[in-house]
Amino acid sequence: EQGWRVRALSRRPRSAPWPGAEPVQGDLTGAAPLSSWLQGCTALVHCAATPPDATTALFSSARSAGVVRMVHLSTTSVYRVDGAEVVREESAEVGPEDRYGWGKAASAHAALAAGGTAVRVLEPGCVYGGYGGWWSGTLLDLMRRGTVLLPAHGQGLANLIHVEDLAGAVRLALDADDHRAGGGRFIITDGRPIPWATYY
Repeated sequence: EQGWRVRALSRRPRSAPWPGAEPVQGDLTGAAPLSSWLQGCTALVHCAATPPDATTALFSSARSAGVVRMVHLSTTSVYRVDGAEVVREESAEVGPEDRYGWGKAASAHAALAAGGTAVRVLEPGCVYGGYGGWWSGTLLDLMRRGTVLLPAHGQGLANLIHVEDLAGAVRLALDADDHRAGGGRFIITDGRPIPWATYY
């Protein structure tokens, strides 16, 4: 909608191209050179789950290819909650006992280290919307089968972000005029936490 030409990399082959995007099949953890996928790109949006070494390789290759705007999608799960009412970008991160959060934090640090000031790390809350995913698809499927997994019996707070709002945040991060002035980490939610029971 904004007029960007998009090259979309995925491990899975698609039966039809994504609307308005050039589909490319590949694996970021494989042996194929990343430079071929990045050739001609001016921006990079990384939203795959990759180990830190693969993230480092991707962002280093992007810098070498002349990519000047980079966004790495992480998660608010990188932060240690410990009953804190407010979590900020400066808050303490989870430890290695939380393999998911620890791994996502390590990948975010790898992106910032390899990509330098061109990188914005977006840390969305729970992403929901009409495209599936854990919070809009998988968890509902589990509930339909009789498994209910709601924090604090549904009274725990859901810090949500709609997938289209997250896409808008990515666009804003790419459009930022001060991209060469410094990277950073940004928590992204809709700012209106509600109980999980209310959401579902």
